[in-house]
Amino acid sequence: MRRFIPGAIFAFLFVALLLAAQSPDGNAIGGQLIHVERDSWAQRKAGNAEYFNQVPGDYQAAMPNGSTETRADLRQRARNAPLDSYELKDFRVSFAGDTTATVQYVAQYAGHWQDGTRFDGLRRVVSHWEVRNGRWENVKTEFLNP
Repeated sequence: MRRFIPGAIFAFLFVALLLAAQSPDGNAIGGQLIHVERDSWAQRKAGNAEYFNQVPGDYQAAMPNGSTETRADLRQRARNAPLDSYELKDFRVSFAGDTTATVQYVAQYAGHWQDGTRFDGLRRVVSHWEVRNGRWENVKTEFLNP
């Protein structure tokens, strides 16, 4: 019986820590952030530049070539370089506290520039989210070569 008690306590603590790490609130917020990520790609494909007005004014996107882009650049791309197709997969959400999160996934896409020139790409996307004024906002995105 004495041998059983430490094992039972260890098992109980392990399960409690596992459940705490995957709290329903974290899962719900993670699902919402993934939904917004998916929606932003759908809006880009639809050419809806106005959708990106909700992105914070200090938003930065780090591109694979080392350049950075802003919210204005997002709107311009939605208008001038629509997507013909995209696939998003392998989503992972992690939290670094109650007010910061990272959403990582792989994006494969194809589209065309305004002059008809085609483009395509495969990127690992890392989106950084923060709670600002009570709502989650995407403050930075890294588009990385896989």
